[in-house]
Amino acid sequence: MAMCVRELSAATRVSGRGSTQQPSRVLLDKVSFEIHAGERVGLMGISGAGKSTLLRALLGLCPPTLLVEGSLETSDAVFNLSCPQTIGPWRGHGATILYQDACASLDPIRRIGTQISEIIALDPHRAPCSPAESLAEVGLDPVVAQLYPGALSGGMAQRVALALALACRPQVLLADEPCSALDGPAQARFLALLQRRCEDTDLALLFVSHDLASLARLCTRILVLDSGRIVEDQSLVALLHNPQHPCTQTLIAAARRDR
Repeated sequence: MAMCVRELSAATRVSGRGSTQQPSRVLLDKVSFEIHAGERVGLMGISGAGKSTLLRALLGLCPPTLLVEGSLETSDAVFNLSCPQTIGPWRGHGATILYQDACASLDPIRRIGTQISEIIALDPHRAPCSPAESLAEVGLDPVVAQLYPGALSGGMAQRVALALALACRPQVLLADEPCSALDGPAQARFLALLQRRCEDTDLALLFVSHDLASLARLCTRILVLDSGRIVEDQSLVALLHNPQHPCTQTLIAAARRDR
């Protein structure tokens, strides 16, 4: 098992001192699921379903305006998600996140190699590795280490962001719509790269996307999130042939109309 999430909930806090009201809005409602080593799991749902909130809650990155509860279990430890400060050891070697906007993850005034070196230095348990080797793992030429982020194409920037995310050899990669800004060929190459990394290193992947075609190309199992709840957890084949929940049926019908 790479990660087991139990009863994860997140709700907005009520502002004002001494308030006895309940939280004003529930964003996640007792979400529970497992991801095993090497497994590629997709997470889909309409905008506002809580997908990005879920990823941030798993790393203790939700703002203080949210009240988070639940637990996260790994083979090594159990983390209380209501105490973000205790999740620190989980971030990095346990799990990392890959955002939609790759350039926002990069410092525009520092060379790529310098940024990767700093990430590698944060993990004293891993074997020494150079930025060139990290870039080669994501299919980039070592010369990219000498470039600044502004010199990268969209596809290259996303690969560099992936190299940064994988630099500490995480057990789980949380990917928040990382392909939405890429064109068709770049998207296909990036999805193939993610699949190879999972197969070669037993990396577990939770891949958020609104694009059913991307999920079908990469993932073998799909979670469907609707109004903060997991309403489906099925293999890709079962989901496409026999969707159970109305939300899933709507998403699949919309994807087929757009083909």
